[in-house]
Amino acid sequence: MLSAVAILLSAFTLHLAPHGAHGVPGAVTLSRVSASTTRVAVTLRVHDTRARPVHIHGGSCGTFFGLPFGMWTMHGARGSSVVRASMAELLSGRYAIDVHASPTSAAWIACANLRR
Repeated sequence: MLSAVAILLSAFTLHLAPHGAHGVPGAVTLSRVSASTTRVAVTLRVHDTRARPVHIHGGSCGTFFGLPFGMWTMHGARGSSVVRASMAELLSGRYAIDVHASPTSAAWIACANLRR
């Protein structure tokens, strides 16, 4: 049933939970671009222009594996990328999105499990 519901959605927003001593809260919004592509937009509660890598991993927050949709870099409080996956696929409960502190840091500062 999730697939039928997610196909009908045009956008869906999830809370990004802060992680670690320097974690920051935020939100991730998935917006349907086409049947097979989705815009993933991240917003953080920060007041700087620092570059931060964003990944969609297999697994869940804290138990990551693989990078099925690659990586992109956000700058400051906002960033987005279009990924080659439907909203139904991204919201299937098999993926998590995380934001890293900087391009040179393995530490992640925010995460959300992608599920409806």
